[in-house]
Amino acid sequence: MDRNIRIGWLLDFYGPLLTQKQRRVLELRWNDDLSLAEIGESMDMSRQAVNDAAARGEDRLNLLEDTLGLLRRHEAVGRELAGCLEVAERLAAARLSVDADELLERIRRTIRVWQE
Repeated sequence: MDRNIRIGWLLDFYGPLLTQKQRRVLELRWNDDLSLAEIGESMDMSRQAVNDAAARGEDRLNLLEDTLGLLRRHEAVGRELAGCLEVAERLAAARLSVDADELLERIRRTIRVWQE
């Protein structure tokens, strides 16, 4: 997974567990794509302080993921749902089961909820 995407997901899952400063620095760095100098200017911090806050924040996000595994589980559920969808689509296409259409629709609803 691309680092930008990974940090974005980790911020979604664990951002509230960071300090306010760490969270804001990482949001500006990875979501808004600002440079360290731009972040420092907007937050009245030195470039080095921004770099340190970003590094500590990323370390904390990675530690939380290593401990709790929410992103890992989220990806695994997505893979499993995609596999279930494929099977349900094959069942519905082959008309092997009267319940296949209902199963297919329930999986699609589940995927929509999971993606939100």
